[in-house]
Amino acid sequence: MDTDIDAPQRSDITYAAVFAGALGSAAVALLFLGMDGFRGDILYTPSLLGSVLALGVSPSEVAPVRLDMVALYSVLHLFAFTSVGAVASLVHAMPTREGRSLPALAGGIMAILGLGVVLTDAVLLPGIAQNIGVVPLLLANALAAAIMAWFIHTTLQQSGWGRLASTMAPAPPVAGSSAIPVTP
Repeated sequence: MDTDIDAPQRSDITYAAVFAGALGSAAVALLFLGMDGFRGDILYTPSLLGSVLALGVSPSEVAPVRLDMVALYSVLHLFAFTSVGAVASLVHAMPTREGRSLPALAGGIMAILGLGVVLTDAVLLPGIAQNIGVVPLLLANALAAAIMAWFIHTTLQQSGWGRLASTMAPAPPVAGSSAIPVTP
């Protein structure tokens, strides 16, 4: 079997996908939690989104915060971001001659998230982007894309046994230091 020991393994890609999705989802959730708190309506945004999605009510009809809708939307949100993380991790793990580019990865994730917002607004939750605000959605998705891209890039660049072995090797002694090299 001909394998590249520096290529990311399936477990590395899965790890990057799941944790990048969780980090991106958490970044968006925390940003909207802060914005909702600033307005005095903690958890309003996920309650709004969950209510519109699960109950089919219009955004203007949603008034009280429902924790069941917050929980439902949070699970769906995490699943959506983990799915984006999976696609981004798989694409980023593909071998290329040029290497992997962090800015290209962040741009790709931002494009996927932006398309997700547009499709969600058009198909599942009509008018929700206008209700929440386009600028906060763009800001949240840009933050999530940057965090997810950084995590995926860092994880997959450091994966592989060859890189692991090189990071575990002892550093050579510095000239003029009094350190005594220890041999195993």
